[in-house]
Amino acid sequence: MKESRKEEISLDLRKITFSIIAASVIFGLTGCSQPIDHTLSTYSKALEAENNGQDQLVTLAGEEKKGQQTYQLLLEKGKADKKPPEETLKEWKGNIEQRKQLLDQKKTGITQAEERLKGIDSEIGKIKSGELKEKAVKMNQAYQDRIKTFGDLYGAYEKAFEQEEELVKSFEKVPTDLNEIKTKVTSYNDSYQKVNELKNKLNKETDQFNQAKDSLYQSAVKKG
Repeated sequence: MKESRKEEISLDLRKITFSIIAASVIFGLTGCSQPIDHTLSTYSKALEAENNGQDQLVTLAGEEKKGQQTYQLLLEKGKADKKPPEETLKEWKGNIEQRKQLLDQKKTGITQAEERLKGIDSEIGKIKSGELKEKAVKMNQAYQDRIKTFGDLYGAYEKAFEQEEELVKSFEKVPTDLNEIKTKVTSYNDSYQKVNELKNKLNKETDQFNQAKDSLYQSAVKKG
């Protein structure tokens, strides 16, 4: 039986970076509260809410690697027509649940960030400097693109988790049905291939957001 290794399609996820003190630096330079100050401050608080002390997507990538190792171990035992140890299956199911929780935590954080960003378009529209306004619009659009992609990634992960849980059930059967496992492995790898594609897209959009944010911040400091 020839399967695609899940490790080969795994991608880590980039962290979103934002200086929490950026807004206070601008405040200190200008000596007053300006739309650019509010824009930077609002985004700083939004990203703080999104990450909530950690980036769950980065932690999720680490847990995903642990799940991959368990998957490969069980796959080898399945090829040998041996029922995997109950403890290993239990560990795999626990790992899936932990990844679900991390993904849900990230979704909650992003929802909170979106709440904090309500009205940001209006605030950006008040920025007088054409250069700063243009860069703020670019940063905001990059973040919104990232939010949309995360929504797509969340949905893809839900389907992938379902396929992974179906695969676990196949491994639990005695005797092991290699044909069933082969079918489930194909569905499993296909679902994670879609996850991988969206991870790659999210990574690119995260890089674009970080670059746009850095450019806005640097320009704001110079003008301050």
